Amino acid sequence: MAYDIIGYRPLNTFMHRRDPRVKILWFLALSLPAVAWNDPLWLLGVLAVVLVFNGVAKMPFRGALKILILLTPAMFVILLFNIFFFEQTVTASRPPWPLFYLGYVIPKIESFGPYGYVSLESLIFASGAMMRFFIITLAGRVLLSTTSPSEIPATLTKLRAPVEMAVAVSVAFGMVPAMIQQVTSIFEAQRSRGWSVSSRNPLKALKRFVPTVLPIISRSISRSEFIAAAMASRGYGYNPSKRTSLKELKLTRTDWILIVLLVTFLVLNQLSAFVFKMGDYRATAAMVRAALGIPT
Repeated sequence: MAYDIIGYRPLNTFMHRRDPRVKILWFLALSLPAVAWNDPLWLLGVLAVVLVFNGVAKMPFRGALKILILLTPAMFVILLFNIFFFEQTVTASRPPWPLFYLGYVIPKIESFGPYGYVSLESLIFASGAMMRFFIITLAGRVLLSTTSPSEIPATLTKLRAPVEMAVAVSVAFGMVPAMIQQVTSIFEAQRSRGWSVSSRNPLKALKRFVPTVLPIISRSISRSEFIAAAMASRGYGYNPSKRTSLKELKLTRTDWILIVLLVTFLVLNQLSAFVFKMGDYRATAAMVRAALGIPT
């Protein structure tokens, strides 16, 4: 199901009851450390916190596993990029010891290669980069799964954003899981009729997607017309100066406590990363080198 991966789930959990502004701050409080830190052990702690909140929000862990599978190609690209360009991009923060080389990404084959030095440090740095990507994706999943699309325009309005932008963002967030579910149902319907794209010829495989493209486009147009009719029936665009909300957002005592904790965590994160230079991959690299008996 698409909603196992992304999409709002109307439950009554601790995360669902929080104000959307608090949930956005929570997302930033976990995403910014993932950007500021690059040490895998530190990022593993942040990932553990995200998974804990995933359980608190009663999000299926199989959805997190599906996300990991879907992100595998992107993570593989991140791994190769960081290995190939590690010495060029991380020169300023290179450890004060010689890199411990393990081999090459592409070995020497006759007159071709070798390319891509693989070092212990580049592997540790690349693993942190992949974990960073996974943290931000999972945190975003928890945010979208616990925030109703109807709360998004109210939140943006509270933040003084234009009403048009608030409605556009709300419709976009609501359309993504619906589109995923719609495409899935179309593929299943076509497969039940003997449809298959398995072909070694990429042009033939692309041509076989035509029977699915047309119903996807037609259903998308129909959905857009229904959304436009629903907005018009609710008076969208009429007398915007007296606009009201079905549900008024109000911060509770628990929300204020969380705001204080999250802001404190963000301040400590920025101090640790940019002032005290903590959360750097060299800490884990030094630990691994010591465990393997490699001098630093």
